[in-house]
Amino acid sequence: MLGKIGGRDADETSKQWPSWPASPRARRKAQTRSEVPIKEVALSDSVRRYSIPVTVGGTAIEAGLDTGSTGLRILPAVLSKDDALADGCLRQRGLRLAGTRIAGKSGHAKVAIGGLSASITVQLIDSIGCIARIPNCPASRIALSQFGMQGDGLPGEGFRAIIGVNMAEAEVASPLSAIGAKRWIVELPRLGAGTPGKLVLNPATTKFRALRCCPSQPPIGCRRVDCMMR
Repeated sequence: MLGKIGGRDADETSKQWPSWPASPRARRKAQTRSEVPIKEVALSDSVRRYSIPVTVGGTAIEAGLDTGSTGLRILPAVLSKDDALADGCLRQRGLRLAGTRIAGKSGHAKVAIGGLSASITVQLIDSIGCIARIPNCPASRIALSQFGMQGDGLPGEGFRAIIGVNMAEAEVASPLSAIGAKRWIVELPRLGAGTPGKLVLNPATTKFRALRCCPSQPPIGCRRVDCMMR
């Protein structure tokens, strides 16, 4: 099973791992271990995506899981007015996925993932478009109301939010770090097994004994480790 380890190794300093500071409540829960199911979703074009359950304010969301980006980013008409507080008129540069430019305001919301929760920064998306060099990106084929994150531009497919669990710095918090996870393991579902995978937050040290790790191409500003089950 292919997986990824995120977070900070015990022998590394915080300077080597740029991250958003956790709230006091998150720090108190820093060592809380929690498992979150990872669901496999097949799009109509046969592409497979993965999601985890996330609660923002009082709204439960299936968010597309992305290990290559940073931040929780939410499409319009998903949250209630009390779920998140937008930061005035502050605009964010946004995220680029498959040539699609995603933009919106920054905001704060209480986010719960598994047994961990904290008030963190999120992006409240209000527009999508294509970058200049890819004018026929997925956003060019679909209205915002039918657009789904990781949905390949297919109407009504994909997710209403994306959660990027990369440790690289961005305009919004790295969500797992911000809620108090010091490290985590992503175990994707086995193809055809019919059972979910799992995101393990604050795993026990003994969990790593079953993994064989090797360095991979790092994102800007930090190192990532990819692992496989022995």
